[in-house]
Amino acid sequence: MKHFALIVLSLCIVNLVNAQIYNAVCTSAGECAVARTEATSIVKEKSEHQQMEGWPKTFSKDEYYMNVRGLCLSDIDGDGSDEIIFGADTAIYAYKGDGTQLWHTALQGIAYYPPSCADIDNDGIPEILIYTRAPAGTSTSYFYIFDIQGNVREGFPKTYTNTALIIGSPVVADFDGDGQMEIIVAKFGNSQSQLYVYEPDGSVRSGYPKSVSGRFCVTPSVGYDSKSGRMVDSLIVLNTTKAIYAFDLNGNVLDGFPVQDDNVSFSYQSPLICHTAEKTVIVGASHGDSPIFYSLETNGQFSDGWPVPTASNAWTYTAPTAGGLGENFDFYMFTQRESETAIHAMRPDGTYISGFPVPRADLDEGGSEGVTTYMYSTDLSKIYIFGTSISGDANGEGYVHIFEANPDLSDFHETQESPLRIQGLSFMSAVNLGDVNGNGKLDLVIQSYDQMGEGADSVHISVFETDYDYNPNYMYGTYKGRNDRCGFVTPFGLNLAVEEVLSNEISVFPNPVRDKLNIVLNVASDLQIVDISGKTMFSYIGCSENCNIDVSNLESGVYFCRVFNNDEVQTVKFIKL
Repeated sequence: MKHFALIVLSLCIVNLVNAQIYNAVCTSAGECAVARTEATSIVKEKSEHQQMEGWPKTFSKDEYYMNVRGLCLSDIDGDGSDEIIFGADTAIYAYKGDGTQLWHTALQGIAYYPPSCADIDNDGIPEILIYTRAPAGTSTSYFYIFDIQGNVREGFPKTYTNTALIIGSPVVADFDGDGQMEIIVAKFGNSQSQLYVYEPDGSVRSGYPKSVSGRFCVTPSVGYDSKSGRMVDSLIVLNTTKAIYAFDLNGNVLDGFPVQDDNVSFSYQSPLICHTAEKTVIVGASHGDSPIFYSLETNGQFSDGWPVPTASNAWTYTAPTAGGLGENFDFYMFTQRESETAIHAMRPDGTYISGFPVPRADLDEGGSEGVTTYMYSTDLSKIYIFGTSISGDANGEGYVHIFEANPDLSDFHETQESPLRIQGLSFMSAVNLGDVNGNGKLDLVIQSYDQMGEGADSVHISVFETDYDYNPNYMYGTYKGRNDRCGFVTPFGLNLAVEEVLSNEISVFPNPVRDKLNIVLNVASDLQIVDISGKTMFSYIGCSENCNIDVSNLESGVYFCRVFNNDEVQTVKFIKL
């Protein structure tokens, strides 16, 4: 069995813990050194996991507001490795994996949720988008777009007066297939909130903004699949404290919405749009007097078996995760604090997967309420799941948990090397997955902060390398899955970029396959083997009715056999182990 192995130095050391004061001294580049004053001592054993060279780094933090939901990993300079892009206090930063700063730019307002990243104007070069919230005691927030050198786009920032904050990340999607991305922004209000849709030039799309009842406190979701580059569902989902709203792309409220319950509040828990070949559902969580986990149909009715009450009737601010290797989802996953259980995993029918929920006591004293991210192993035999904790110890260090399981989540367990220890807390945050040094191994990047309300003023960026082979095609790597923050999720076996017309007249076996794939056709035909991105791996001309193909050289993953017979194209999916 392959184990998680960090570049690690294991030491048992004695720490002076119990009470510490943190003070940051910052350079003009925004980096800070933290001085710690230690008090009452106790003995604590811990394992020191060495971070990648050049990390961790510390930055200034607002006195009151912490960073939540993580950061952005994206190859913005095209060198084959991910850059680390994040906001801290009143600045946005871009770093190389070796710890070199590319740039930093001052912000009006305070960085709160993670940046988004997408090529919004179809010129082959990505842009970076971020909101800021108003400093304490003020009421102006801002929306920025930057180029990859950190320059502010003409016409930005957009200014929002009479609102203390915009809570969420910008959402980027191509509504009309013209290659120009629309940008979805939601403005917070105490009794009413507004949904904006911008064009790349900064103009407001016709028909917007739309007003909704209640306080908006989430990142909206939209039915856009960035892998195929098209809208799959004409659907925008926006939650407020009072209700779940669903709009079409023109801003019309869908039949059956808004969905509301006086005992349930739907803000803070950004929903997912979970799409299969059979249907689309909206998956999320809640707080309030009777909090729930839910799966909601696009007609506004709860799916069969849902909603599911939270454990101990306790609140959760979790943003859910969903995954599956086939054409249907294997699980929806939620985290929870203030109860005896911390991690919940259900099947799409609302029943718990065996072994769940995971007791809080199995993790640490705090439980969890961050975003779970995951990646399948390159041979698809395992799934690795990463999560943060809401708690820290008396030494000011937080916990990062790493789990391993079979793809169906059986044999779910924490790895021997877990938890990692980081400076600060990571409440409501995420372990961001990528490859920041371009060596083909999975890297974990975590943004944390020192406790609020105690004079602390530091944000920390930690970077660890694993020995897992990086598998970006089978990864849910950040808040809401991808850097566009659309929250549109499909099982990995459902590829919307490939025309998938299943035929009873074609069969492939064995499936899954390791070496030889047998294809039974109704008539001799030409065929192609294509991968999950639609790339043709190889072609065959005039295959007989019983065709035997060597696929041993293919990497593990989902593939499609496309059969051409006259003007008809038929497709059958298979999995290569």
